[in-house]
Amino acid sequence: WLNTEDPLINHSPWSKSDDKQLLFIVQQGGPYNWIHVAELLGINRTASQCLSRYQRSLNVNILRGDWTEEEDVQLRAAVEACGENDWQLVASHLEGRTGVQCSN
Repeated sequence: WLNTEDPLINHSPWSKSDDKQLLFIVQQGGPYNWIHVAELLGINRTASQCLSRYQRSLNVNILRGDWTEEEDVQLRAAVEACGENDWQLVASHLEGRTGVQCSN
């Protein structure tokens, strides 16, 4: 309830200004404490919203777009080595790809 239904949570679309501030906070923060990031942002976003926005839209280290043939080969090898139960572990073998991307 606290992360989704609380009427104080900001559910409006992210503005360019919000994105800029979130990126600034993350770049200054080192290891990410998303609860602290959300508090510093100060626009009634949850830690989960901040993490999701950063990972899906702002993190330049995450590759977006089609997979290369080389990545496909690396993915197959990682799945063979790690199995299909821990996609974050699989993703750790592929630079710039997330567990969600690997599982799809």
